[in-house]
Amino acid sequence: MFVAQPRPAVTESAGRSGSEKREITTCSRDSPLSPMSATNRDGHGADVVGPCSCSCSPTWPQSTRCPPAARSTDQQASHRSSATVRQRCGAPRAERAAGGTMGVAVITGAGRGLGKATAARLARDGHAVVALDLDAAAAEATAAAVGGSWHQCDVADWGSVEAVAARIERCDILVNNAGIWRFHSLLDTTPDDLQSVIAVNIIGVVQCSRAFAPKMIAAGGGSIVNLSSGAAWTNSPGVGVYPATKAAVISLTKQMALEWGAHGIRANAVGPGLIVTEGTSGNYSEERKIERGKSVPMLRVGEPRDIADVISFLCSDDARYVSGQVIYVDGGVTAGRAAI
Repeated sequence: MFVAQPRPAVTESAGRSGSEKREITTCSRDSPLSPMSATNRDGHGADVVGPCSCSCSPTWPQSTRCPPAARSTDQQASHRSSATVRQRCGAPRAERAAGGTMGVAVITGAGRGLGKATAARLARDGHAVVALDLDAAAAEATAAAVGGSWHQCDVADWGSVEAVAARIERCDILVNNAGIWRFHSLLDTTPDDLQSVIAVNIIGVVQCSRAFAPKMIAAGGGSIVNLSSGAAWTNSPGVGVYPATKAAVISLTKQMALEWGAHGIRANAVGPGLIVTEGTSGNYSEERKIERGKSVPMLRVGEPRDIADVISFLCSDDARYVSGQVIYVDGGVTAGRAAI
């Protein structure tokens, strides 16, 4: 049995060297509130143009594939008290600053963008990070950068999710960040587009939550954060079914809060606005960032850390009575638009 071990807080942000696998799309994020071009993009800000590969199933079973150091220390944690970890998971920020260890944070789509930034932030908070991604190399790089462990995982495939969950003994935090998009009009949306986006953005959230919630229940509680979108609040032409899937994430979040609250599980959602990630930065010169920022009340586009910091808050004891809520992190964009 693979067991993740809470680690001491680290002080540096995650970074990744080497080339990324461009053909695989996972979850970083650049909001589709206003499509940045007519090009259809897969993934939340993923630097990929072309057919989605997120719904393609990897060959199972996969190996744990943790870095050697993480594997050996994980094995030493097999007898650690779940109650103790849960207490640490909800520890105040002052304790985190003092270097206290926390809980185990499982992050889907952790290979780049928002997932990678969230992994770095939660690792700095003192959590033991388990990075999941369809792109194995990207997941491994994130884990290496934050001192965590990793698994290749296709959230749209129950067999993949179940196999990974079986290797992770404890989960105190689950961040459902993996997601894709296919920007087409509804008339141009193909059955494959429809199935792929729904499979990752909706079914993936349900499957990962079902797989890891029992571990939280057994430990007495935990925190689930689901990535929605500002697009769930207001639609734009040409984005197809993407806004509908992100609205569904909000509904699922509320359902989780209602059904699992008695077990000590809090479920919340974060709705990013226009966020420039490492994957989309090549499409944004400084001039274009300034131009796009003019449509935002705060007059700037967002950064991955803007989202990661809010996720950190929702996973902390500071949010101990917050559940079933959606926090839009969009510089005020949704404040000026009518609800769907």
